[in-house]
Amino acid sequence: MRLIALTLLALLVLPSLAHAQRDVRCRSDEGVLPAGVYWVTVGWYEESLDCPRPGVALVEGLHRTGPAASRAVRRLRGVAFEPGYPWVVHTRYAGIEGDGVAVVLGLFEDAEHAQRWAASRELDDTRALGVLEPEAAIARFASNRGGRRDDPIPTVTQIVGSGPVYALNTSDARRVERAGGRAAAACEVRPGTVFVFDREIEERVRLQHYAWMPVRCDGRLAWVQRVSTTGGAVTWTDPGGRSFVSQVVNVECDSPFYSVARIDETWRRFDVEETGPASCGAP
Repeated sequence: MRLIALTLLALLVLPSLAHAQRDVRCRSDEGVLPAGVYWVTVGWYEESLDCPRPGVALVEGLHRTGPAASRAVRRLRGVAFEPGYPWVVHTRYAGIEGDGVAVVLGLFEDAEHAQRWAASRELDDTRALGVLEPEAAIARFASNRGGRRDDPIPTVTQIVGSGPVYALNTSDARRVERAGGRAAAACEVRPGTVFVFDREIEERVRLQHYAWMPVRCDGRLAWVQRVSTTGGAVTWTDPGGRSFVSQVVNVECDSPFYSVARIDETWRRFDVEETGPASCGAP
């Protein structure tokens, strides 16, 4: 059993070893670590940062539905967060204790820093949840992703940006994907809105998997570009204090492609770069 676990860890590490290391300020003055899943053996293609692994996630709470998580995000307006927070993610995907949709206020190396941060903002109703070691975290994935669960991890879409985001139905998103251009919006989605999908989405196979995230327009399935969400994103700060987001937007030949952008406090993106392997290797 130990050999199987080590083999799974090796398979998960291999795609991540080629990640470019960023010049990152790993801790804020209050000990907050970068937002996102950036551990080599837990994330699947997310950016790998040469930073300490979190030991604790400070959360507002755990939720079951998108509307409940959205209301929680709205209640936190006005709180001074580090870039990338509040970060909404399923606990099983992020290796956080518990089972639900977590509104994460910060990742920390220990509970003392987390509690001090919450106290400085007079946030009394928070929970410090442990972050699992890699093997324990991976075990909570579905069996087809190297874990021991039968059920897939729910998909969580958190909308971010400086203004409303346009969502497209599946056929229009597919047409834009193939030919470029624009299409009529199925609806507009406000930043801060969260959607939760408990089941696999069959229509996803008709679109580039890493380019889009699912939302709902009047109860109907629609899609937004992944860069308008926190899906596959790691948010970090450089030593000069500038904020960046690195986001997986495509995978070819088991190699990830990233959209890397500088962001401001509203998630407005600047100086966008696309990075990834030049080819799939020698023929």
